[in-house]
Amino acid sequence: MLHMRFARLVLLIQALVWAGLAIAYWLKPYEMTSANGVLLMDIASVTETQVFYGGMQFGLALFTGLAFFRQELVRAALVLIVFLQLSTTSVRFISVLFAEAASFDLLSHLYEVTIVVLAIVALRLLDRWERDQRERYSDEDEDED
Repeated sequence: MLHMRFARLVLLIQALVWAGLAIAYWLKPYEMTSANGVLLMDIASVTETQVFYGGMQFGLALFTGLAFFRQELVRAALVLIVFLQLSTTSVRFISVLFAEAASFDLLSHLYEVTIVVLAIVALRLLDRWERDQRERYSDEDEDED
């Protein structure tokens, strides 16, 4: 069961990060966007920032938090983390390559790559564990016949 604990640890870390960012975007939208080089000009842009960044990340945190407690959702949540974080870090990296004034946030990239690697490792460990379980039970069924 060490495999499932590791997978759930990855989910917990990502859920906490997404929940923290969601709360920060809800409570401090001006500060969060200005840290990324974005200037909010009117109340509509503040609302959009709170809804899109805060709301979306809170929904992702809820899903990964639910998957932490529901074994049948663990694999889906890990795949979500891999695709979402890999796509965001890829787009950020590509934008740095093609844009002259783009900022490069090393810590964000490092976290995203690290959590992707951890999620992939968790998925591989779960696959290995499930394969071992199938082989063990199929050997027991053959012995009974």
